Amino acid sequence: RYPVLQAWNMDVNTYGAGSTPNDKYLLNAAYLRFKNLTFGYTVPVAIAENLGFQSLRVYLSGENLMEWSEVSDIIDPEAITDNGRGYAYPFQRRYSIGVNISF
Repeated sequence: RYPVLQAWNMDVNTYGAGSTPNDKYLLNAAYLRFKNLTFGYTVPVAIAENLGFQSLRVYLSGENLMEWSEVSDIIDPEAITDNGRGYAYPFQRRYSIGVNISF
């Protein structure tokens, strides 16, 4: 009896002939990522001095260790690319072992 108001027109739309807007291809890009993690141990001063050092510290460090995401196999949620789609080389995982010595 009354005309129906629509946000789009079936005859002239930007989604293709005869199709309706949908969320079929939308992805949840929420993610959790361990960016940096460092474990260290400072040797007690008495032991460091017996070894001939003023202080001694040993550490293990890692970058980009783990990521939880529904789209991590497809795109990197933090990637900035020229095309804006997130298709880029992934962040590389790195491990470091080190010693800080003061004489």
